[in-house]
Formats: sequence, C-alpha cells, structure tokens
Amino acid sequence: MTEPSAPTQEGPSPVDWARIHAADESWRKKLLGGINDAFVVPRYVKLFYDNFRGVKDWDLCEIGSGNGDMSRAILAANAGQVRRYVVSEYFAEGVEWLRKLGLDAVQADAQALPWKDAEFDASVEFDVMHHVDRPRDMARELMRVARGRVLLVESNGLSIFRKLKELTPAHRAAGERSYTPWGYRGFFEGHAGYEVTRFTLFPFLFPFKVPRPVLPALVAFNRAIEQVPLFRWTCSSVAIAVEYRRVGGTAAGPATPSGGAWREEPAEWQETYFDEAEVRKRRARMPGKLRALGLGEADRGGRVLDLCCGGGEALEALHDLGFRDLHGVDVTLSERLRADPRFQVKAGDVRKLELPDASVDFVLLLHSLHHMETVENVSLLLDEAWRVLRPGGRFGIVDFGNTLPIRLAFWVFRHDALLWTRGMRRFGRIIQSEWRFLKDYLPRWGEVEKLLYRGRWEVASRRPGLFYFKLVLGKPRG
Repeated sequence: MTEPSAPTQEGPSPVDWARIHAADESWRKKLLGGINDAFVVPRYVKLFYDNFRGVKDWDLCEIGSGNGDMSRAILAANAGQVRRYVVSEYFAEGVEWLRKLGLDAVQADAQALPWKDAEFDASVEFDVMHHVDRPRDMARELMRVARGRVLLVESNGLSIFRKLKELTPAHRAAGERSYTPWGYRGFFEGHAGYEVTRFTLFPFLFPFKVPRPVLPALVAFNRAIEQVPLFRWTCSSVAIAVEYRRVGGTAAGPATPSGGAWREEPAEWQETYFDEAEVRKRRARMPGKLRALGLGEADRGGRVLDLCCGGGEALEALHDLGFRDLHGVDVTLSERLRADPRFQVKAGDVRKLELPDASVDFVLLLHSLHHMETVENVSLLLDEAWRVLRPGGRFGIVDFGNTLPIRLAFWVFRHDALLWTRGMRRFGRIIQSEWRFLKDYLPRWGEVEKLLYRGRWEVASRRPGLFYFKLVLGKPRG
C-alpha cells in the first residue's frame, strides 16, 4: 500500500472555502435555507447509522467536515457505534472552527490523506468528491485509510435539477462537477491492491430554499420522492456505500511492468457468468462462433489453445467437432474443468504463457480481449500468441470494439432503473462488473485496432458486427 502523504495547505482547488463556509453556518445551509436543519441533516444522520447498523466502538474519519454541523449531529446521535471520530478540513480556518467545537480535527487534502493505511474501520465524506480535481485519487485514499467500508453522499450527475443548479453562481464558485453513478463507481475500481466487492447507490434529496410556510410540504415531498422508482433518480444527491477488500497481488501472478496488473473478474461477475442459464446460452452459440473463425474446416489433428478459457464451453465444442489436442489457460479454473481428462488446462497469465515457441496451430480468444484493460496488456497478449503459434497458424478473436451500439448498450445496462426484467438485471450485473475493465480500454480502442490490423499479423478474415466482431489473424509462413 502507499504511504500517506503529508497534509498540505496548498492544493489544486482555487475555491476560497473560508469565504464560502462560515463558522456559524455551513455552505449547505446557506444554499438550502430551512430544509437543511429540518430534513437534510437528520436524513444524513439516519443514512449514516442505517449504513453502520450493528457496529460497536468503531473508529471513523470524516473528510471535508466544513463547519462541523454534520459531524456534531452524527456524534449527538451516537449510541455506542462510534468510539473515535476524526474530522478533517482542507482550509486552515475550518480546522480551527472544528477544534473550537471540541472535535478531533486535522488539516488534510482529500486526495492525499495524512493517516496510516487501515487506521480507521471506515471512512465517510459528505458532498466533497464532486469538488476535488482528482476524484479517483480521493477514492483510493478513502479506501487506503479504512478497513473495508466507505460511505459517501455525492451529487447525482443524472439529475437535471442538479445540473441546472451547478450553473448558478454559488455552485460555480464552489467548483462543483457532478458525476454519474457509474462514474463514481469507476473512481473506486481498478486500484492496485484493492478489489471492490460491493457498491450500492441510493438516490435521495430534492432540496431548495423556500419560505418557511412551504417548508413542511417540501419535507414531505423529499420523503416521498426517494421511494418512487425511476423518479427518484431525479433527486440531486446519491448515497454510495462501498465495500472492498485488500489484495496482495493478482491471481495471475506478478504483473508485467510494462502492462500493468491483469486481474481476476470480481465475485459478482463470476456468479452471473457461471449461472446455469448463461452457461447454456454460451454452449448453444459456441459452435457457430467457432465455425465463423474457420475451425469448422481446420485440421482436426492441430493443437488448439483457448486463452481465457472460462468455463470451458469452447473446449467442449471443439471436442464435439473432433479436435483432441486441446489446451486452455485462464487466471482461475474451476475444479470441474481441471478434472476433465479431455483437456490440458492450466491457471496462468495469458501475457506470459508457459508454452514452447511455435507449438500451437490455432489460438482462440473469445470475449476476453477487453479484459486486458490496457493497450499495453493487449500488446503483450498478442506478442505471446505470435510466439506460441507455428508459422501459418491462426489466431481467432471474438470481442467488441468501441462502436455506437456497444456504447449505448453499456450505458443502458449500467442504469438499474432501466433494467425492468429479471434477465436484464442479471445481464446488467455482468455489464456493471465489467465496466472496470472497459472504462480505460474503450477510449483507447483506436490504439488496439492498430495492433490488430496494422502490425505484423496478416488479416485472414474480418467480420464486423453491430456488437461483436469476429477476426482471424494469421502468422505468415517463413
């Protein structure tokens, strides 16, 4: 894990927080008026204790505590859940305000926290991340200083109401930049040494300043709207609970320095991927995919290597087609596949194959190229496929590129409110888990294409599609 950075009074933010906040009135209250005390603060406190229900004597840190109104409300409701509650603020005046209230306060940049690794049971922040310049760094720091739990409340980038508020002078002065729910998830995923195991979101709050006689009606409206499916996503805020675990390395072994880590798929992805219904669908479609890659006419005596072989559906289909010299490699292997005498499979890193040069006739990579995450890892995989292929050998790939239908599909399936059927929700779980692989991969798709089509490989066949492409590359003879 990284060592904590020293606190700094200087940072990337040009916001004058000492002017925006006040010792006796938080910025939130300035903007919202009476509903801040009547509903917003109590709602945050309830959210806090609902999230940490059942815990006892925990140590917690709160990032960006402002004038301490939320911190004091949380501690006032403490019934043994919290043992130690450390708060922080970015600007020096704020730290002094907090200390005068008797709070344990330190000055800290949210993007480089001063505490040790795993110093707290959990870390929390309320409306801070959408103000910082490097939210991904902040997400990493929130995980680094905690022991598996993070709670945050943030602006909802799906809310038109929120987006319009960000155009007002007050919000612009505070440097607000709201993000979509999957954007927040992306900030937490993909950090070396951490694996997100659960990520839940709850949209709530539709607050604004109103005259006091109208306040009860606005409070009632806020309580009601967060309970209404679909419409609740118009709320201006989203509560996010993150659970994660520390990992000492990857199941694929030490990362190649130039390519970065290649990681095992998360548990929720594997649970859905290996669902019996999904396995049956893949088995039914597999023969057609293999024939499209030319394996229907290939020499049955040739050696075939399936990279990222998953549950072994391709190997089983190849066996049914008459192939017998069948090999597979994946970062993890099921006991069923390991025990199958028809195949020679091994857990390993596809970027560093334990096979001799020029020892394979056909290499397969089905729906796994994007799991390499980076262009550098794709290049390493292609180098290994080239090395183990015999001259005249073929490399068959089925995957998707950065096409408009793919971008639309991933947008839809990352929105829980749009997944109305059980099948859509099941497939949505795979898509949401896979986004950590794709968020950096898709923007660099042009570089991946160059490696596939403009390098040393010969393009034997290329079949583009709305969602998937089917590509066969050849290693020239001689």
